[in-house]
Amino acid sequence: MVVKKSSSDYELIAMFSDEHEAFAREAFIEFYNRHSSFIYNTCHSFVADNQYIHDAKSEADDLAQLVIQKVLNGASNFKEKKGIPPDEIVFHVGGWIYKIVENAFYDECIKKQQSRPKLVRVESETQDKSEFEYLKQKSQPKLKLSKERSEKYEKIINAMSKIKMSDKEVDVLRVYLESGWFDEKDNWNLPPERMQELTAKHGVQKNSIIQCKGRLMLKIKNALRI
Repeated sequence: MVVKKSSSDYELIAMFSDEHEAFAREAFIEFYNRHSSFIYNTCHSFVADNQYIHDAKSEADDLAQLVIQKVLNGASNFKEKKGIPPDEIVFHVGGWIYKIVENAFYDECIKKQQSRPKLVRVESETQDKSEFEYLKQKSQPKLKLSKERSEKYEKIINAMSKIKMSDKEVDVLRVYLESGWFDEKDNWNLPPERMQELTAKHGVQKNSIIQCKGRLMLKIKNALRI
C-alpha cells in the first residue's frame, strides 16, 4: 500500500504498525505531520495545569516525544471501529492519542512527584533555596576532580541557586554532577550506564536527556553571565 494524502488514519496506523510494510516509515511521518500539533498542545495543557512543573514548554516537549514513541509502539494494539463514517475516524484516533497522553502524563509526572521527597512550596525565593539545598546535598561529585574541574563544578552548583528547574531537570543535573566529565572539546558527558539510568527512569531517548542538559547549561550560563 502506498501512502497518500487521502489515506485515512486507520490506514496509516495499519501500515506503520506492520514491521514488514515497505512504506511504514512514510506512513508514520504522514501520521505525525497530521497529529503532532494536537499531541504537543494536549501535552502542554496537562503540564501547564500542574503547579509543580516550572518549565511547561520543556516538559511538554519531553512528554510529547514520549507520547509519539508510545503511539508508534502501541499501534499494533490499536482497534479500529468498524463501519464508522470516514470523517469520524479522526475523532476516534484523537481520543486514542489523548488517552496515551493522559497515561504518559500520569506515569511520568504525577507518580514521580508522589515518590520524590516533598519540598515546601511557599514564596519563590524560599522555594528556590529549599530546592537548591536539597540538590546541592545530592550533587556532590563522587569523582576525584582536578582543580580546574572542581572550580567548574563549583560554579555550576552556585549557579543552581539562581535558576528554576523542573523535577526532570533536577534529576538530570544531579546525575551529571555526580558522574559527568568534560571532554577535550569541553562537552559535558555521562558514562553510558548513567545515561541509561536516566533514559530508563524518565522513559525517554538519549537525545531527550542531552537536550534537557543543554537547556540547563543555557540557564546556568545565563545565571553566570558567561
